[in-house]
Amino acid sequence: MSRFFNRRQALGLAGWLGLAAATSSFAAGGPRKLKDVVRSRTFDVHAHLVPPAWFGRGGQRPRKLSRDQWIKELASNPYIVVPDAAAIVDARLPELEAFEAARAGGSVEASAAVLIAEMDRAGIDTSICMLMDELNRPFRRVATVSIESMLSDVQRMAALYPGRIVNFFGVDPRRGAGGVALLRRSVEEFGVCGMGEWLTHRWGVSPDDRERSYPYLEACVDLGIPYANNGSGPDPTHSIAVFSNVLRDFPKLKMVHAAAGVMTEQELREDPSRIKLSTELLRLSERNANFYLDMDDWQRLDLPGQRRALTFLRRALDGPARDRIMFGTDFPVFTQVMNARDWVGVFVDRAAGLGVRFRNSELEAFFSRNALRFLTGPRMPAFLGSGR
Repeated sequence: MSRFFNRRQALGLAGWLGLAAATSSFAAGGPRKLKDVVRSRTFDVHAHLVPPAWFGRGGQRPRKLSRDQWIKELASNPYIVVPDAAAIVDARLPELEAFEAARAGGSVEASAAVLIAEMDRAGIDTSICMLMDELNRPFRRVATVSIESMLSDVQRMAALYPGRIVNFFGVDPRRGAGGVALLRRSVEEFGVCGMGEWLTHRWGVSPDDRERSYPYLEACVDLGIPYANNGSGPDPTHSIAVFSNVLRDFPKLKMVHAAAGVMTEQELREDPSRIKLSTELLRLSERNANFYLDMDDWQRLDLPGQRRALTFLRRALDGPARDRIMFGTDFPVFTQVMNARDWVGVFVDRAAGLGVRFRNSELEAFFSRNALRFLTGPRMPAFLGSGR
């Protein structure tokens, strides 16, 4: 999970909206939708199910937020920097109100229905839902239900929507040996298919920590499941050296570096050299067949930001990492800024207009084939076997 969106992007919103009205997939007479391009099973490899019901009264919201409440909500989001939140709220208030109304009940079922509706609008068949360990206080709220209850809830939602949800569990490595046992139990009893999202930058635990992290990675190998690590923004736990060590010591473990080292505009202004992290991660993926990247957290409203995302994907598809780059949203973190349909549209509809072109077969790899390869393993749901 990450945080972005800055004043320059907010001020560029008006121009973006004008262009989007003419070129996006949901405009009248607009160009292609995802399912016009990719006929096989499509994936969002990075999403979250975070029902307000898990957080008791502190997780509930009014049934309808006012404009000012929405501005406060967006401006205070710990994962998205939005100095001019009013510009975004004014442009998207009806959509935001509809989104929140659907979640108003706060139940697990209501939150799952919102996720599935978001997927349907975007043309996404299946999402990897990454449950973050409540020990880490996701979204800075204290859970009022046990982690076992959360695991059971996500398992129920996967059964309620067959073929739509693949469950991952980001157990906090600070749990020690008990956490390893919990990971194994989550796979055996709750249908978990992968470990993640690991938020190592918040835990202060490096993935190459032999004492605290390696027992979990060893369990992943033993269980035959992949592992996902957050990788947005600069942090010592996201460094090339760290993952080089992990790849050296776990050559058979499939892992995905979520967000592929993306930086906010503010971070890039502070240190332009940071943009090299994404390039270095791409090179690491090119050299290691078990090291995948996903492009969640790259969402931008400004055209230069979108072009940077498209160019990164183009570079990945032009090299050995073409089989290891995947689409992700980080739902629901960026819903207030860019919904899944708009994010899909950047790649499917708008790329050519921004000077970057993709063949249908390349989009199939990005949205479908690479995720199917990543999710191959003994613990995966049977529906993934057909790829449809």
